[in-house]
Amino acid sequence: MKNILSITFVIFTILFLSSCDAVYTYEYRVKNISDTSAMQLHYHFKGDSVATATTLIPGEEKLICVTSHGVEAPKGPYNQPIANYVDSVIVIKNGVRTTKNLLLDDNWIYSVSHSTGLYNATISDSEF
Repeated sequence: MKNILSITFVIFTILFLSSCDAVYTYEYRVKNISDTSAMQLHYHFKGDSVATATTLIPGEEKLICVTSHGVEAPKGPYNQPIANYVDSVIVIKNGVRTTKNLLLDDNWIYSVSHSTGLYNATISDSEF
């Protein structure tokens, strides 16, 4: 009887744990792949009253957004467009704005590392 209760407990524990929804993290990074030019990176999160501005020196990468999601199916992380979290991402070099629209999904490279969805965008001199 004791053995049956132990086995039943283990089975229910496994079923409970396997049915839990997973939590995933998403990171968005922008990298300056210019050899010589520093760039200004400006971005504004939805719901914030103030935009953020920072300098990207050649070869530097900046993390601009991290978000976590709960209650997602266990086979994620899933594609989460940056436009869900950020109203604008602007890169300026020598007073000229980049021609690359960083709110478009096509301008981000998506990869997965464990339970983190990684988004990387690059800006080069040719995109001004």
